[in-house]
Amino acid sequence: NKESTEQLQPDILWTAATNSNTDYCCNNDNTREFNSTFLEVLGSGCFDNWRDVKRTLDRCSFTSWVRGKCAKENREVYRLCLVSDGGCDNVIREYYNTLCTSDVILPHCRNSQTLCR
Repeated sequence: NKESTEQLQPDILWTAATNSNTDYCCNNDNTREFNSTFLEVLGSGCFDNWRDVKRTLDRCSFTSWVRGKCAKENREVYRLCLVSDGGCDNVIREYYNTLCTSDVILPHCRNSQTLCR
């Protein structure tokens, strides 16, 4: 519903990494410029698991990175991708954190069990 002002909520999807359902996953990919990012799916009904979300990333037309406001010495930097395959209207949100005084990505996902697989 395009007229709706209701915010999309994060979906909860299955990950083989922990054999459980989570509302985010860690995208630890050393081949990418932005490593140690989190993924969220806003909306529901398009994906069953995080592996499918990760496979979709290469086809995503992401927005530019948006720098959030500083809060408690941390800044969240994020970008969005609309997934409209097969009547879906979900948004993939990829984000990472930096210190407010630096642009270096904090490696929150470095040894995470909640991987996107």
